[in-house]
Amino acid sequence: MWYEFLSIRPYQLMCIVCKIGEGFTSDLKDKRLNEILKKVRENPDMPVTLRCNVEGIYRYQNPGKDEDTPEGKLFNIKRDLDILQKLGLVPGSTRPARDLFHCLLNKTLPLRKEFVAVVKIERRYGRAVPKLKPVFMKEAVQRE
Repeated sequence: MWYEFLSIRPYQLMCIVCKIGEGFTSDLKDKRLNEILKKVRENPDMPVTLRCNVEGIYRYQNPGKDEDTPEGKLFNIKRDLDILQKLGLVPGSTRPARDLFHCLLNKTLPLRKEFVAVVKIERRYGRAVPKLKPVFMKEAVQRE
């Protein structure tokens, strides 16, 4: 039996959560993020592989720099590795989409009125995220 799976960068997982937290629901204003969210909503248990542009023993999963953001090579590598570290995962880790969102929201980010950890992570990378709400976990993986 063949299963469809997604291969995404860790920052894209974070961007989806942040965009939904900002109030975007169906159009995240980014073609790739919209594609990922659509597939996750269709099948929340779809396997998702978190890949990043690193070498060494993780070379096998390196997606290259096609989906890098313009901040530069080292910035992109560090951002993805920081997110993976917060999740307790390594490059190339594969988990069901539902589990990755759950891990991001419940394991690494303390459930508070506002998600302070996300704001700190995003400010570190030059973006402030206003008023993230706890409801977006359900919204992120619900089926339309």
